[in-house]
Parts: sequence; C-alpha cells; structure tokens
Amino acid sequence: MFDGFSFDDEETVERSILFVGGDSSSFMISAIIKNLTEAGYGVIPVEPTVEKLNAHREDTKAMIIYLDDYIYTDREVLVYIRDLCLGGEQSIILVGDEGELKVAHKALPEEIIFEVFARPLDIKALIEGVDRLLKQNADLVKKRTILLVDDDGDFLKLARSWLGKRYHVIIVNSGMQAITYLATNTPDLILLDFEMPITSGPQVMEMIRAESRTAKIPIFFLTGKSDTDSVMQALNQKPEGYILKSSDRYRLEAYIDNFFEGKKEG
Repeated sequence: MFDGFSFDDEETVERSILFVGGDSSSFMISAIIKNLTEAGYGVIPVEPTVEKLNAHREDTKAMIIYLDDYIYTDREVLVYIRDLCLGGEQSIILVGDEGELKVAHKALPEEIIFEVFARPLDIKALIEGVDRLLKQNADLVKKRTILLVDDDGDFLKLARSWLGKRYHVIIVNSGMQAITYLATNTPDLILLDFEMPITSGPQVMEMIRAESRTAKIPIFFLTGKSDTDSVMQALNQKPEGYILKSSDRYRLEAYIDNFFEGKKEG
C-alpha cells in the first residue's frame, strides 16, 4: 500500500508528479520512484483506484500512469483519469507494455497523453520526458486560460490550434462539462457556443452567473449566425461580446488579443 505524501517546499511542489501504479514494492516501480526522486522530483505515489486518485486530484497537474493488470479488471480508473484530464487541463505520461498501451489508447483521448514509454523502460528517457512535461506546464501557467465550450469537435480542435500558441485553451464539448470544469477552475475568459443541444449557451451562462466565484468571468458567445436578429438575441443575454464562428484565424486571434489588451489598459 502507498502511504500519503506531502510537500512543504514550494519548489518541490512545482516539480511534483503523481505516480499512479500498482504494487509499490515491485522492483520496477521502486526503481522509477527512486530515480525520479534522485532527479529532484517530488513523487506522489497513488494507488490506481478512483478513491485514491480523487484524494490527490489537486496535488499536481502532471501524472505518470504506470499501466498494469488493473486496467483489465477496473476500467473505471481509466474513465476517471479521462474525466480528470477534462479538456487537456491535466497531462499524462503512459508507461506500459504493448497490450496495456492499446487498452489505454482506446480509453484515453490523444490530446491528454503527453508521451508514451513502452516497457522494458528506459528510466533516463522517462526522466527526460518528465522534464519536458513540467516545462510545458510551467509555460502554460504564464499564459491566460480560455475555456472553449462547443459541441462541434472539429471547431474545438481548429480554434484551439489557432489560439494555443498565445493562450492556454481548455476545450469541452457540452455545457455540463463546462460547469464541471468551472467547479474547480477559474479561466480568464469563456468562449461559449450560443446554440448547443441539451444545455444551451444562455442556460450555461445563467448557471455561471449564479455562482459568486464564477460570476465575474468574462463570457463571449460563439454564434454561427450573422443576421441581425440572431446577433441581437445573443447580445440580449448581456455577454461581454460575441464572435462569429465563421471568423478566420486572424480575426479570432485579434478579437481575443484586443480584449485582453483592453483589460491591461483598464
């Protein structure tokens, strides 16, 4: 069984990583944790159960998932990891054999997988991968965060590819996924599709505005309709603005850039 770990040193916390794996007494797992610790990382070992993962969900934004037999018997673990990494806020490194990696790739979207290491494992290469992952995370902290909410998967990927160099873009494909993300995160801006099935953009905005912690987050509606009636319908909900989904890359970038520049001047 893994014991609980805590870190008091701020620098260690910034270099911490969850190690999700099986038996901590196994030679390979012990060797990986020992080498990561010697390389200066704060390793937080976590048993691969939903309960243990949930207890450590706020400890770090980086995880090593050491795949083992548990993925064949407890699929809920991979489902939970998928949901925990909602929209790409978390990044993971996978370690496993060929069969285990195939199972993991079926359960986990590619966008949350930072790197994959097959067994037999090159520990030096793994440590270098952790270096790259935490560097990426440090770079993301410096960027403003945009939550992009749309039920169109193609638009989500396209818009994130356009905005991703300047901003940390989190993507979700439904209103309820947005509310789930906002329960524990506060982005700098929300781009919200006006017309979505089940829970519409205005309904999502109403829920966001009803919570004191999220009420002041700026919201821009995304709309595919440019006629006057549609635009007025969106503006009547009193968002900070609206953006046509037909906008090209340069217009979209300029719109977001101008908004944040205006906040600086204000």
